[in-house]
Amino acid sequence: MKTPKPSPAVEPLPPSLRHVVARVSNAAVRVRRRQLRMTLAELSGLTGLTESMLSRIETGDRRPSIEAQMKIARGLGLAVHELFPPDLS
Repeated sequence: MKTPKPSPAVEPLPPSLRHVVARVSNAAVRVRRRQLRMTLAELSGLTGLTESMLSRIETGDRRPSIEAQMKIARGLGLAVHELFPPDLS
């Protein structure tokens, strides 16, 4: 007998809003990291994300999940909304 999966604590975003979340400003991550003179290795240590993943997020090759965005924001000393372009804040 299968054990049922626990329901998520947060309801998933409706499809009409997913594009907004996907528009995280990859450049904002790199700019802030460089302002802090932080290496990818240092940010990786703070976030638990790999250096490769962080690099791919910064270059736009990957779209971070909401969880990853929260980890990155905390690691950079930002509120999550500060990772988004001003027109989405």
